[in-house]
Amino acid sequence: MSQKAFKGKLDLSRVVLPAEGPEILEKEKIDIEEKQPMEPLFELPAPEELAVLQTAEGRKSLLGEWLNAWLEQLGGAPFAAQKFMDAARQRLWELAEDEAPDWGAAEYDEIKAWVFEALEQGRLTQGYDDANNRVQIIEAKG
Repeated sequence: MSQKAFKGKLDLSRVVLPAEGPEILEKEKIDIEEKQPMEPLFELPAPEELAVLQTAEGRKSLLGEWLNAWLEQLGGAPFAAQKFMDAARQRLWELAEDEAPDWGAAEYDEIKAWVFEALEQGRLTQGYDDANNRVQIIEAKG
């Protein structure tokens, strides 16, 4: 049967499909919800003046401030550059509305440089998350 399926010769036209999706028991729903990590509820601080958003140097400075604030709120949780970039981009759009500049590769490179610098200075540490089989970066303790 698997050979017929692989070759595309398996006829499933007479198989009755259920009208609704699989039924999930209430206990299973709770287990699923408990396993999903909570996103931190944290809003990046607004700059004192919105004019800082108009220059590349101002945005770079603001990005550095936001990185420090983001790390502080993480506590011991791993740092994920993409989550930070998404939060920073969202906050930028909230602050600048229609005039928000696009953030992309240049800003990502700034974050990458900052992370490497923080690793060298010992403000961040790199470890391995065995459970998820990946490298993680966390704030150094002490």
